Amino acid sequence: MQFIQDKLSGLGQVNYVAYNHDNAGESEDWVTHFSTEDTNVVADPAACKISYHEKRIKDDKVTSDADFWFSLSELQDVIVMPREQLLKKVNTKDGHPSWDARIDPPVYMLVARKDENTEWYFYFFDQDLANRAAKAMVHGIELCGGGNKSPF
Repeated sequence: MQFIQDKLSGLGQVNYVAYNHDNAGESEDWVTHFSTEDTNVVADPAACKISYHEKRIKDDKVTSDADFWFSLSELQDVIVMPREQLLKKVNTKDGHPSWDARIDPPVYMLVARKDENTEWYFYFFDQDLANRAAKAMVHGIELCGGGNKSPF
């Protein structure tokens, strides 16, 4: 748990730009600036809980500035994905499957997933570090009795 806390606390502010393109040619290209920072990360082994404060900014507007927490015993899985992958999922869900994004610099997301509609995100510039933090979190989930128990 200390490893998880140290790695998530050490991320600092992650600033990146999404260059968007509509492959269907129905709209023009556009650029979106993002910033995210997680602070006050506490990985509590006794409670099997991770808490933190998140601040997200999109094009100079704060979209999140709040405290969050989740129980490791309730998580089903943890994955690491490129930020573009989540943007594609959101665009498709919102009815825009032709929209693609390129992130600069590359950003990787650690996604802690409780269920299909409940996820927590942590942003990394270093994919290897994201994978190491995810592996530690999976171990924490196992120790806390969480995880996907389905045999299929």
